[in-house]
Amino acid sequence: AFMGSEFSFEDLSSTNDIRKYTYKYLRNEQFAGMDCFVSEWVPAYEHSGYKRMIVWHDTLEYRVLKIDYYNRGDKFYKTLLLKEYKQFLGKYWRSMRMEMQNHLENRSTILTYDKYRFRLGLTERDFDQNALKRSN
Repeated sequence: AFMGSEFSFEDLSSTNDIRKYTYKYLRNEQFAGMDCFVSEWVPAYEHSGYKRMIVWHDTLEYRVLKIDYYNRGDKFYKTLLLKEYKQFLGKYWRSMRMEMQNHLENRSTILTYDKYRFRLGLTERDFDQNALKRSN
């Protein structure tokens, strides 16, 4: 868990690397008043805490609105709701509120964001091992 919350580090890491999952389209349906397509994501890496995830994207902007997580035993485990999307710099959509419900433990965590920053001038070099050691 991330800092005692219902989020794991895996939940908060980027899902933008398409190589990390295999995908299957399931259906189109309405969710939160929006037309969505629903897909199944199966982790393609060995150490995932999940067997699969069911993901709802809105068909207009392709924003993730909901993710149902199934644990390694394929039990319905958690639901993530991504809300209050704002657009930054005319192209980056970010959720300002993330609500994670753990169905097995009957606990939940809400993360809210009040500021995102873009184009900070960072380079690949800022993330090499020596630079990261200096920042400690």
